[in-house]
Amino acid sequence: MLRYINVFCLLFLKEGCKILKKTLIFQIVVLFLFLPIVISENSGTLTGTVVDSLNNLVGNVDVQVYCGSAIISGKTDEYGTFIIRNLPSGSCKAYAKYKDAIGFSNVVINSNETKEISIVLDKTIIDISKANNNYLVWILIVFLIVLIILSLIKNKKFKNILYMKGQKLKKRKPKNKISITKIDTLLKALSQRERQIIEDLITHNGETTQAKIRYDTAIPKASLSRHIKNLEQKKIIEVKRIGKVSKIRLLEK
Repeated sequence: MLRYINVFCLLFLKEGCKILKKTLIFQIVVLFLFLPIVISENSGTLTGTVVDSLNNLVGNVDVQVYCGSAIISGKTDEYGTFIIRNLPSGSCKAYAKYKDAIGFSNVVINSNETKEISIVLDKTIIDISKANNNYLVWILIVFLIVLIILSLIKNKKFKNILYMKGQKLKKRKPKNKISITKIDTLLKALSQRERQIIEDLITHNGETTQAKIRYDTAIPKASLSRHIKNLEQKKIIEVKRIGKVSKIRLLEK
């Protein structure tokens, strides 16, 4: 670095350079002027070709060289050759990507040397960057779903809803199951009004109220009470009176 500074100073007055050397501005200017030269002296060059599985040269292929944290990009010409300069010394890996095919090659870069490689494209090699991206996206989706579930569990309203549904399921009685053959036989032995009552009970899963049956069938109140009593005596239905409400349930036959 001092050698370049001295050369630079020969272009100016000797006395002026003595002052400038001591200033921070001068050092920054010199650094920017001569940094590319210093880098080029301590870097290497990589040349090579990119071919397909049949060893045909492939042009216009993107090439990236990873040397530690440094990433230097290049591209093949129409003849499938590339040259990438100013690579730092050390172990590097060169990747070539063209459409759905990828190839790579390991290389050791030395200062002031030119290395030559050949990269073979292969469609069976998985694009690691895409695979990692998809993997991260799925992790993020699962994480968000878990957060939503946890927030719902902590929500008191959600807990109350689950509790009420659980209580309703416990109190729910098993439905009466009557075969179609038995229903047809039963209905044939009844009067028209009685059949209406039984059919209405079947549409309500075998259990409803007397008021609901009256509303559905439009049978007069007195007549409905008489037919329900007859069906109860025939042990076809069961009547339970809860306060002013009469619950009717179809019995299994």
